[in-house]
Order: sequence, then C-alpha cells, then structure tokens
Amino acid sequence: HHIDVVVGQAAKDRINTHPHHTVYHAKRIIGRKYTHESVKSLADEVDYEIVTNNDKNDGEASFGVPYHLPPAYDDDDDDATTSNGSSTAIISPSEIGSYIIHHLRTLTRNHLQHDNVHSAVIAIPAKFGPAQRDATVRAFELAGLKVARILEEPTAAALAYGLHKRDDVRHVMVYDFGGGTLDISLLYVGEGGYIEVLGSDGDEQLGGADFDAAVAHWLL
Repeated sequence: HHIDVVVGQAAKDRINTHPHHTVYHAKRIIGRKYTHESVKSLADEVDYEIVTNNDKNDGEASFGVPYHLPPAYDDDDDDATTSNGSSTAIISPSEIGSYIIHHLRTLTRNHLQHDNVHSAVIAIPAKFGPAQRDATVRAFELAGLKVARILEEPTAAALAYGLHKRDDVRHVMVYDFGGGTLDISLLYVGEGGYIEVLGSDGDEQLGGADFDAAVAHWLL
C-alpha cells in the first residue's frame, strides 16, 4: 500500500488526531466474514471504516484506510506537478497483524542482536475457529515468519508457568485477559505433562482496551 505504517505506541499517539486512519482491535474480526455479528459490533465502536473484501478473501471483513497520494510528475516537463489526491487502501486484519508482527520481529532482532529469527510458535484464543486460525497464520507468513506450532492461549499460559511439570496439579482454570478479548478455560494436566483443554468460553468484545475506555469515560 502507498502508505506509511506506524505500529505500537506511535500509532496509539495518533488515534485522537487521526481516528479514521488508525486501526485497532483487528484481532476481534480476523478471519470473520463481513456479515458476522462481531463485525457490526466493532463498526459501531470505532471511527475507521470496515468494508467487505470480496476481491481477496470471499467477503472477509477488512478495513478501508484513507491515505494521500503522492504528487504526480510529468516526465515531459520537469517543473510540472499536480496536487496531492486521496484514495482508500483495503487492508485485511491479517495484513494489520503482519505489520504488528514485523514490528515485534524487529524488536526481537534488536534484543537478540542477530537476524536469525525465521519461525515462531504462536498462541491463539481457545475459541478461534478454523478461519480465524488460518488468518492468524497468514499474518505471520506475511511478516516473513514460518509458524512452527500453534498452541491455544490457555495451554501456552500453563506451559509458561510450568504447571505441566508439577505432580500436584491436575486441573487448572486459566483467565486470559487480553487487550481485546477475555477467555476462561479449564485445563486437564495428564501424565507426562500432557495438557488438554476441557472447555472454554469468553467474550470476544471485552478486553483491557474496553476497561481503559470505561475509566476514561468515567473520568470525563
């Protein structure tokens, strides 16, 4: 796309001044069709435009991001230019994810002081369906990373805390309070550290960002 992309804090700093150009909560509709109820819910909440992406992924919900075209130059006249125009880039949630992952990959490379970062083990919400799972993998591939393995986020949390190595743990309840989603899962830890997700539920429209917004509205 003919746009400059900023990610992370730099993007958050621009939300108030550029609300129609700044995309967030992309994870809430990744892999979703434009007709899904979560798309309408998000569209009612944000200032940017959500559109249907019939050309790329059979009606997948995407984002319409306005941007300014660079000046056009006439090759026959070095002094001739035209004024800036404007257009709209259609960007899928997977592409938004790829920008974020590319940014994280750059941070990781700088931290490790080497460029040997080619694959990743990724964690996805326990309630993600096949389309959401595939779209998440696509985001990593667009960022130039090979997905070595996919874990459900509750399982990843149990592994991170080493619960699969404890003999006195059989059942674990995990609250996954993310930036945009909230999930709760019941895990079973079997012999040899095997972890099974027995059940999971949650709210894909509730997360830390919503609590931030609620506090901000209360303060106002």
